[in-house]
Amino acid sequence: MHIGFCGPATLEALQDLVEQPIEIKGYPFRGSSTLIREYLAQGHRVTVFTTSFDIERPRFYSGESLNIVVVPSRSGGPRRAFDFFRAERQSLVQEIRAHAPDVLHAHWTYEFGLAARQSGLPSLVTVHDWAPNVTRRNKHPYWYFRWAMQIRCLLYSGPLSAPSSYIADRVTRYSRKPCKVIPNGIDVQSFLPNVDDERTGLRIGMLNAGFSRLKNVPVALSAWATIKDKFPSAVLLAAGPGYELGGEGHKWAVHNGLDDRVDFVGSLASDEVPPWLAALDIFLHPSLEESFGMVLLEAMAAGVPVIAGQTSGAVPVVTGGNALLTDVASPGAIADSLTLMLNDEPLRHHLSESGRVWSQKFAVSESAKQFQTILSSLILGR
Repeated sequence: MHIGFCGPATLEALQDLVEQPIEIKGYPFRGSSTLIREYLAQGHRVTVFTTSFDIERPRFYSGESLNIVVVPSRSGGPRRAFDFFRAERQSLVQEIRAHAPDVLHAHWTYEFGLAARQSGLPSLVTVHDWAPNVTRRNKHPYWYFRWAMQIRCLLYSGPLSAPSSYIADRVTRYSRKPCKVIPNGIDVQSFLPNVDDERTGLRIGMLNAGFSRLKNVPVALSAWATIKDKFPSAVLLAAGPGYELGGEGHKWAVHNGLDDRVDFVGSLASDEVPPWLAALDIFLHPSLEESFGMVLLEAMAAGVPVIAGQTSGAVPVVTGGNALLTDVASPGAIADSLTLMLNDEPLRHHLSESGRVWSQKFAVSESAKQFQTILSSLILGR
């Protein structure tokens, strides 16, 4: 089967599968490359259709069973949003039709989901977030346009999936269409703990893609400032795009006097994430809204106890009772949870062990098989 993957892709994680050097950053969503690799491992041919800000004309990369097509994306959210990503969608549709995969698996109900549906090829669209909730959290005009794009995408015929019941239930309630729950899959083996037991001090880590209202990092930094002096051997690490020195997150912390004993790590390459997580003692995820929260499973697979939001979308379902959940909108509640976890080594050990066992349920091989069942049925129904 020739599968077209239409969505954000972490291109650096696919470099070894193509002949040409990839100099484009792509998106910080590791789930894409994990699923693409699994499709290839199960004997399929894959063509990736994605976008990038770093180019002015389409780029092509080819390998034995993998082709990658990258089309330009305009910079600046309002510029793209005002015409509902028209230029990006048109370019994607043109390339999809030119390469003519047997079936498409599109991710997110915006430019990628719309392009897949508009291409005329049979397609499965995975709904990774719920735009009304994201819009309410971010309170930015850009997201109202995204909301409209999601509505338009859901009006098309064709199968839908979502990574959690939290999203699937909302899709079905709005669209009156079935939406199958297929969790995001992780490469469990790559996250097996591998830590030097001789290290000293306690390391609390956060890993986020961007410094936004939704990620809620300022509240976590405020909480850390109130308890850090009680734990002189502990340090807070902030990783991800926007958390490098001089990045938006770092500048905000410095301006507000909340950078003391905070290590701003910045972006991590895909192969750097597993060892970085495994070296932590606690993973703190203050996000206000998660449609799934793959990084939570990755931390759990690495044996790291997790603190996350008790009402943050799909977080309770994804962590399955194997994390310490709290009110992440409250600096005091986060501070109390950090204090409890830092003081209670048996609790950290328990959550480490139970989280590792729980994460095994989310192996990407199982998710890919469920996706393939739907994709195969689309080909048969053409």
